[in-house]
Amino acid sequence: MELSQVLENAGLAEKEAKVYLALLSLGTASVYSVALKAGIKRATTYLVLDSLRQRGLVSVVPHVRKTQYSASNPEVLLDDLRAKEEMVAQYLPSLKSILLAPKEEPQVRLYQGEEGIKDIYQEIYESDGVDFFGTVKGTFPFGPEGIKQFVREISARQIPVRDLLTKSKENQMFAQELRHVSNYQIRFAREGKGFSTDSALFGDKVAFFSFAPQIFVAVIKSSQIVTSVRSLYELAWESAQPLPKG
Repeated sequence: MELSQVLENAGLAEKEAKVYLALLSLGTASVYSVALKAGIKRATTYLVLDSLRQRGLVSVVPHVRKTQYSASNPEVLLDDLRAKEEMVAQYLPSLKSILLAPKEEPQVRLYQGEEGIKDIYQEIYESDGVDFFGTVKGTFPFGPEGIKQFVREISARQIPVRDLLTKSKENQMFAQELRHVSNYQIRFAREGKGFSTDSALFGDKVAFFSFAPQIFVAVIKSSQIVTSVRSLYELAWESAQPLPKG
């Protein structure tokens, strides 16, 4: 292997290796002599010599009329490599912990029947907040008592809720039930925009409910997917109509 390649493998750039080898063979020399020996333009040689000087591989010879440069002992390279090795060794445990840390894998769960729906609502009640988007039409197969229970849980737990609803008769009646619940915000999608079922964003999960013809809920657990869906939700929320006062 050529010496220039050895130096490059040790961390020097191609021109740095050429200039350092030239100066090693010359001993002490001017920029002109180094440039000639290395086969590099003089203007470039100035820059390379300054870079090598900052790395401790070249020094300026003092007390001479014309600026002269001298190459440092090649062992400086070995010292530099040892210092880098020690630094990597110091932080190696941290790097390994990142490598071995469990990677998030999206999880998809399917809950069937009314009990499955209730299980997901229980998770929602225990979350730090939830964003609904959809319609309440047919979403409570448990009858009017289901809506009352929902309102009681949301009110008692005081979790922040936003609900983006289709502007239908059922949804407007539902909104009236929650008008005085301070932690529940409702907006209506613009005319012509709507949902055929209900969905919810909570934590790192998004749930899609189906109430007809089969009752089930599909839950995706993925922070990446939730972030994307939440961005779309924010756009829809900003353009939605707030619940009229009164």
